[in-house]
Amino acid sequence: MKKEIEPLHIFVDEYGTNSLNTTGATTPNLFIMVAIYVKDSDLINIGNALNNLSNQLCNGSEIRSNRIGSNHTRRKRFLNQICEFDFKYRALIVNKKSIDKKSGLKFKKTFYKFVAKIFYTETSNAGIPVSIYADEIGSKEYMGSFESYFETQGLPDLFTRYSFCFIDSKENRLIQLADFIAGTLGYCFDETKKSNGSVNYRNLLKQKEINIQTWPLIKSTSSAREEFYDNDQYIQALLTNRAIEFIKSYSKNESSALEKCQALVVESLLFSRYFEDAGLNDIYADELIRKIQNEGYFSLTKQQLASQIIGPIRDYGIILVGSHRGYRLAFSINDICEYLDHDARIIEPMLSRISRAKASLNGENIFVDSTHLGLKNLVETYEQNRIDSQIYNPEDSV
Repeated sequence: MKKEIEPLHIFVDEYGTNSLNTTGATTPNLFIMVAIYVKDSDLINIGNALNNLSNQLCNGSEIRSNRIGSNHTRRKRFLNQICEFDFKYRALIVNKKSIDKKSGLKFKKTFYKFVAKIFYTETSNAGIPVSIYADEIGSKEYMGSFESYFETQGLPDLFTRYSFCFIDSKENRLIQLADFIAGTLGYCFDETKKSNGSVNYRNLLKQKEINIQTWPLIKSTSSAREEFYDNDQYIQALLTNRAIEFIKSYSKNESSALEKCQALVVESLLFSRYFEDAGLNDIYADELIRKIQNEGYFSLTKQQLASQIIGPIRDYGIILVGSHRGYRLAFSINDICEYLDHDARIIEPMLSRISRAKASLNGENIFVDSTHLGLKNLVETYEQNRIDSQIYNPEDSV
């Protein structure tokens, strides 16, 4: 007998506004949407847990991020407890500074529908029955038009069975949880909200994170290249544009599952460089593997990640720095030097061993055919450079 697939419930709320005017000191630069994922079997338990949390920390009232505000001690108490609950979340961060202020997105209805289409497309779980609940926005007429828009433009091609409705956040603790996480991400990423507690918030939330997208992906137009090695801004622009090309090329519907995984990894690494604090720029291999699995793709070992994901990304010309801290998208000359130092520690000992093997044959040619002509040239260049570096220069002693 075929096992029935367990339904999934998704609860959505956001941080920020649709206003593209980000010049005010307190105006959020970002618009953040958060979707809470809960299995049907966990729905009652997490609802009860959130009720208990509300009774304990806010006298049974609605759990809302703006009520906690900048009380970072209280926010961390909430985070410590909700991270014990059985749920996952996905987020979309819209950088409003990168949107053309004259575009149609300046209109509220257009903005919400456009952003929602991007976001809900990524919440797809093919073949899994899904119920989506979003916090109420605007008038009843607007919400009705939004639902009609979804039926024709959004979800029917993505889910086998689905339902979508708006719900008052006061009536649903999971919507409140989405609001709380969206607001907390605002304290992590929005320059108008960042604080000393931001890194702690990220470390707590990451364990519940499926993935975070950013939109739009805008290529840099920096062309200041007079002093390449003194111009990290130019290097960052070049490498960002290369990463964006890769993401757009390999995340298409016709791309293979492996290519989509590669695009997911590059997008995660690009997001990390632009939004995470300096200490969180590197992403461990285990975290990348978890992101791939959370998106419904195959399970990978670290060796498979390196050969099937990281290797092809580097073959495309994207410079990834690898260390004990994880992987990082190169954004500066220091990053490039770190990448080269790592490779030199691997490549140069190999060339040295071949050179010793050649010497052990009393000068006979170890490269017996033209198959290894390229390697022969590398070894000879390596040997010559080693000899040149050891030549005595009388000026050295002056």
